[in-house]
Amino acid sequence: MFDEREYRDTDFSEAEILEDVLEGMTFIRCRFDEANFARIRIKQCQFESCTFESARFQEAIISGSAFLRCSFEFADCRDAVFSDCKMTGSCFANAHLKGTKLGPGDWSYTILTGQNLSRRQFSDLSFRGADLSNVNFQKSAFLRCDLREANINRTSFQEADLRSALLERLNFQTANWKNARIGLEQAVAMAAAFGVRYEP
Repeated sequence: MFDEREYRDTDFSEAEILEDVLEGMTFIRCRFDEANFARIRIKQCQFESCTFESARFQEAIISGSAFLRCSFEFADCRDAVFSDCKMTGSCFANAHLKGTKLGPGDWSYTILTGQNLSRRQFSDLSFRGADLSNVNFQKSAFLRCDLREANINRTSFQEADLRSALLERLNFQTANWKNARIGLEQAVAMAAAFGVRYEP
């Protein structure tokens, strides 16, 4: 289906992606709305300002790739894997993320509002500046994750493990922290947000 290594301003909407593997390709301002990427492997590709609205990514394995400022609204990403990917500025509003593995990777400034990401384990993942409002992270673990400057309005971290997460410059008052596990570094960050100074 793809004869070139780079495509710009091309419409692939409703396409059935026949390749088993996409590797080393670049797509800029392309449309993949309602396209079928199910069970495909995407390696070392770059997508910039592309749309994947209502596209199908079920069980796709995506590694070492960049999706910069892309839209995945209403995309079906169930059981997909995003490993070592840079997703900066991409929107996953109303996307289906059940069973989706996020990270390790850079998900900074993404839009994940309203997603149910409970009981997950996130490792070496950056959510810096991301819109995590109304996200359910209940009983999830954040290992060496960066949540600095994220929007956590009405976000639930109930019973989550955040002992190795970076939590600076957050509006702690707007999230649910009931029974969350934190370490000293996170406690200091929370105290500073409430105007309290830690003195050992």
